[in-house]
Amino acid sequence: MATNLIQRIKQNNIIKPHDCVVVGLSGGPDSVCLLHALTQLQKNMSLTIYAAHLNHNLRGMDANQDAGFAMAFSKKLGIHCIVKSEDVEAVARKEKLSIEAAGRQCRYQFLEEVADKIGADKIAVAHHLNDQAETLLLHLLRGSGLTGLVGMIQQRERIIRPLLSISREEILRYCDEHQLAYRLDTTNEEPVVMRNRVRLELIPLMETYNPEVVRALGRTASLLERDERTLNTLAEEAIKQGKKVKDKVVHDLNSLKSLPDAVLSRVIRGIWRSQTETNHTLLMVHVENVMKAVRNPVQEKNFQLPGGVTVFVTPHELVCTGEHVVLTSKAPMSPVMIKENGTTWLPQGRGCIRATREKISIPMKMSNNPYKQILSADCLKEELILRHRYQGEHWEPLGLGGKKSIKKTFMEMKIPREERNQQLLLCHGKQVIWIVGNGISERVRVTPETKEVLVIEYDAGRALE
Repeated sequence: MATNLIQRIKQNNIIKPHDCVVVGLSGGPDSVCLLHALTQLQKNMSLTIYAAHLNHNLRGMDANQDAGFAMAFSKKLGIHCIVKSEDVEAVARKEKLSIEAAGRQCRYQFLEEVADKIGADKIAVAHHLNDQAETLLLHLLRGSGLTGLVGMIQQRERIIRPLLSISREEILRYCDEHQLAYRLDTTNEEPVVMRNRVRLELIPLMETYNPEVVRALGRTASLLERDERTLNTLAEEAIKQGKKVKDKVVHDLNSLKSLPDAVLSRVIRGIWRSQTETNHTLLMVHVENVMKAVRNPVQEKNFQLPGGVTVFVTPHELVCTGEHVVLTSKAPMSPVMIKENGTTWLPQGRGCIRATREKISIPMKMSNNPYKQILSADCLKEELILRHRYQGEHWEPLGLGGKKSIKKTFMEMKIPREERNQQLLLCHGKQVIWIVGNGISERVRVTPETKEVLVIEYDAGRALE
């Protein structure tokens, strides 16, 4: 068993001859197994190995004893151990993080510091197959996409996980065979944090359906990682098509529109990441808003993203900059009278409106373009006006059977607050009959009795030269 585990670590091919490796040593069975196994490869592969232990100061004397154990165990193996003490609870308060997140942040910062100081090639951490299964399930429960369901990978930059394909049961057997002592963190057995509940409650329940569920989940994560690599490769190729213009990255919108959603979302994340050095998180809602603007570039939109990044989407290109940009709204547009037959050009480069009255044809082919609507023209006796909203205004949304405030409608349509005063409304006299790019009013619904229709289309991509 022990020889098999060591050979599997070697066959992972993530540790190369002559590597200098820092091993994160908590004192638990996983990290004890990892450090011991690597020392068995040390002479044959000419490895230089250091151990690093971070005292989180969360468990009183137990935490101090963990640190003492790590130093003694490393010394027994002939390995130099670097120990640091950190007030993780204070970091959590300062950074507004959970204790678990703060501990993880402090741990990796410490390991990176040690690696930089000694010039290490790799940082080895002891995550194993059961950890991978837990991570996949946690991400699944949170509604993660493919990237999250991949879980942990064996190597990202210099962080490596040599035990990721090895189960906790195999690790414990290895420790028994070599009579290795280790420390146990009793908080891991308390079903308080979500990960503990998954480990102690959910996985045992799933094992009643499939006793090999941990290996099955590990296999799933491995298969998903292949797909993730392919999508990331396609995204990287698309990102390279962008042009660097001073402090900005500019992408042709037609090229972006041709990408599948799975690739486009990764391109947007990649463009954003290239413009910020912060540890901010780009949420899915940020990505989806930019994607929506790329797919329907009928008017210029801009987005302030985390990390001080600004994205502008025009009908022709996407521009991303990490410079601080103060976004200013266009001046309010004066109401514009719309021609019922012909094209009406709008001021301030806002594009144009085309409208045509037609006799209704049976069957009536309706439009699936939100910027093109077919309205019943039978009741259109007054002037058609295009304008912005008025304070306290109401309208009659299609299918509601009553009135609703424009303000509430904008909120339900998820029109960003900063864009609401610029939103175009088509009005019949004083009545709003179309929120351009969104819904129409019950007043202009086409019915079996309709004799004449108004075909009306907004085009923000064209401006009067």
